[in-house]
Amino acid sequence: MENLVCKPLEKQIKSISGVKKLTSNSVQDFSNIIVEFNTDVEVAVAKQKVKDAVDKAKKDLPKDLPSDPSVMEVEFSEMPIMFVNISGDYELSQLKNMQMTYKTE
Repeated sequence: MENLVCKPLEKQIKSISGVKKLTSNSVQDFSNIIVEFNTDVEVAVAKQKVKDAVDKAKKDLPKDLPSDPSVMEVEFSEMPIMFVNISGDYELSQLKNMQMTYKTE
């Protein structure tokens, strides 16, 4: 996966101006590439540049891929910064009440 899919995509994406950092992970049947741009690059422009780079790389990818690579924007501001798990010798309803109390404070 890394050599057949990830490397050709990385090659095209690395050529984009404004790329600050490129990180990739590959496991069996899956590759994930994270592209971080400099702060002066607009999100819509960056996303379009990555889509164009992926389209250019398609000619170098295996023809028998189950699906085409996809490009998606991730909004880190919409992701939680912390997860809290509550456990103890209480009934489930009591634990849920504790959880709801902490959410509203």
